[in-house]
Amino acid sequence: MDVDPATLQLIQEGGIDSTISQKPYTMGFYGLKVLDQIYHEHPPAFKPNYQVDSFAPYPFFIDTGTSLVDKNNAAIFLQSEADAAK
Repeated sequence: MDVDPATLQLIQEGGIDSTISQKPYTMGFYGLKVLDQIYHEHPPAFKPNYQVDSFAPYPFFIDTGTSLVDKNNAAIFLQSEADAAK
């Protein structure tokens, strides 16, 4: 949805300056990986705030990556979409 062809066309035409592309595969992969770890390793009792616990067994935040899409690289995303449709 972040880099659908209509959005990319508007970026190339100048109607939109840029957008942020998220990485849904990576988000799903790490989400399931952490849930699997929690399920199979049976952690000690959960604490209410891992954000301030320097010994937390799980990260408070997982950066799954984003990409800035603008006129400089919109064509790459459009080509990737075309290649995937083949």
